[in-house]
Amino acid sequence: MLCILGILSMGGVFVPLDDKLPNERLSFILNDTDANVVIVSDETYERAEGLVDENVVLINISNIVKGTIGNLSSLPICYGNLACILYTSGTTGIPKGVKITRKSVLNLAEYYCNQYGLSNEDVYALYSSIGFDAGPQAIFQKIYAGACLSVVPEDTKFNIRDLNEYFIKENVTYTFISTQVSKIFMETTNETSLKSLSVGGEKLSDFKHDLAYDVIDEFGPTEAFAFISSINASLKIDPSSIGYLNYNSKAYILDENQHRVPIGAVGELCVAGFQIADGYFNRAGETSKSFIDNPFCNDEGYGVLYRTGDIARVLPDGSLGLVGRRDGQVKIRGNRVELSEVETAIRELDYVDDVTVQTVLNGSNNELVAYVVSSRAIEDVDLRKDICDYVSVNKPDYMVPSFVVALDAIPLTVNGKVDKGALPKVDTDSLHADYVEPMTKMEMIIVDAFEKVFNQEKIGVHDDFINLGGDSLSAIKIKALIDLDFDVRTILKARTPYKIAQYIEENKGEYGFELIRKGTKDQNMFLFPDVSGLSYSYLNFIKNIDFEGNIYIIDDYKYELTLEEIRKIDEDKQLIDHYYDAIKDVFNDGDIIVAYSSGCINSALVAEKLEKDKDIEKCILIDGTLDFINDTTVIKEEIRSQLMEDYGFIFKYYPQDYVEKLLEIILINMNLHFHTPKINSPIVYLATTDKFKDDLDNISDNYEFILVDSNHKDIIGKDLYKISKYFNFD
Repeated sequence: MLCILGILSMGGVFVPLDDKLPNERLSFILNDTDANVVIVSDETYERAEGLVDENVVLINISNIVKGTIGNLSSLPICYGNLACILYTSGTTGIPKGVKITRKSVLNLAEYYCNQYGLSNEDVYALYSSIGFDAGPQAIFQKIYAGACLSVVPEDTKFNIRDLNEYFIKENVTYTFISTQVSKIFMETTNETSLKSLSVGGEKLSDFKHDLAYDVIDEFGPTEAFAFISSINASLKIDPSSIGYLNYNSKAYILDENQHRVPIGAVGELCVAGFQIADGYFNRAGETSKSFIDNPFCNDEGYGVLYRTGDIARVLPDGSLGLVGRRDGQVKIRGNRVELSEVETAIRELDYVDDVTVQTVLNGSNNELVAYVVSSRAIEDVDLRKDICDYVSVNKPDYMVPSFVVALDAIPLTVNGKVDKGALPKVDTDSLHADYVEPMTKMEMIIVDAFEKVFNQEKIGVHDDFINLGGDSLSAIKIKALIDLDFDVRTILKARTPYKIAQYIEENKGEYGFELIRKGTKDQNMFLFPDVSGLSYSYLNFIKNIDFEGNIYIIDDYKYELTLEEIRKIDEDKQLIDHYYDAIKDVFNDGDIIVAYSSGCINSALVAEKLEKDKDIEKCILIDGTLDFINDTTVIKEEIRSQLMEDYGFIFKYYPQDYVEKLLEIILINMNLHFHTPKINSPIVYLATTDKFKDDLDNISDNYEFILVDSNHKDIIGKDLYKISKYFNFD
């Protein structure tokens, strides 16, 4: 903020550089503006040195703030002078610099503060990137109001719970967050310090949340500086409404001949007034197409009409209603993209003779499809890799095509335009990897979150987040469902449930039970794994059991050890202590314990310890041995052979080290010996045979034995419906 104030006070123009952009985009902006000064910090100095020549001065703000700062002296500034240049995707394939005037900045700041009450008693959180128009908008509004600006830390932005805690801690009362992220915030946050939440970038659509703060829906292209119309969402008469115009602004709904349409009819939205940009920097041709003379008004400040490309209408209450777009501009993962810019990047490859980039709907998200005519014979897999690698180096990630299709020629209509209907369809299902079920507790948690967010069944542990249609918004939703301490950027980087689970396991804290399914009832169910120590056998159970409370799972602590450490364990008796320590602080009176197979032994021993200070609603034991003295001789190779026969098709996707670890843990758990516990809590024993019925008498006088017509595998598989009624509690 102080850098921007300093630049403007000297009469300069600032150009924000988002350090998350690739070097190609940053270099283009620096060259296009012919910038002679770049302000950096210790963190960005080295990278900036590689982007500029010797004629550009680098000012390190980290050094400046260590010294004495004097007073700012300002130069006289003309009202219409430029304040900043903001870059957007270009229709010609070249990014466009939008020239924002000081008049525009002042008009927006004055309108926002007067209309929505921002004052010097408020704290405004800067959530948006400085390179996005909402960033400078936030700064200027705060300067005008004399409010406090609180810059949200990068690692806080994508964790909704942490974000709200930050707001409360900093006493934040106002902020702007993109529409899709705001929806997650509104749906998952209860108490907050906010008085007003501004949203924009995409349609808000239906708004049905009863909130204690105002939600302001803002609309406007960068060419009209951030937003030119807005409305309190609670006052909308129609979900399409984008509200009323700012001060000193006019709007026109025009047909193809640029004539006004009747009230209520649809047409292109064109805007005029104080907030309209002074065209595009170094783009006279593009400026003349989008910024035209206003034939409807001769008043000072309204002489230029900006064609937004949006199709709109006037609603009965006089507000504007947004219908759609008229051009090739699309939203990819929440970002505005001109398809021609992606096409231009791909054409830079010397073997690409022709290309057209289109979109395909994958779930609720748009995905880019590049149809390429190549001068060489290249395998489809190699072509996709080459093109995606090249685009990812030179463009932001959201511009990388999800599909690349090789063609002999681009089909054209009789008018010489791309015949979209003749382009081959792509199969979005091809983005799925071979299906592999989750095995570990963490994989199950992550796959469950993936399936909920993408609204798909049978997502496997090797399915790619981006290929499924994921974006930063999807990642935020997934993180909101997983109550574990990790950065949402882990999802964007690791991408598959398998790799994400690996990362979390390597970096997570204490061993414990984890929430796999959140319920609506204040009661918890804790699932104890079988002899494998993995929650894998509960996969069908978790998805289909009719239980209204929360379900927690746990894997054997030995999976956190190395293979060498596991092999050194000799008759380890500490498994029960690990389970007990993991459950004792999260188990509440009235909770339920569930166990399957040999996990029944472990859960009974833990229940015995819990009963000393906890009230257990029930222990539900599913077809498990209750023989606490094990005299069976276990042969390692026989176990290995059985594992490979049952699960070999899955193990081929896992490292050999992991398979060996599983085998060693099974061998240890099969050789453990325990005392026979005494349990007072009610036990429901669901069995496929009466083999262990007599053993119940040794551990409890308070049990119900139920014989189920099934077998050991199917009782929590396809025959789950036969026992589901025992998990319903009033």
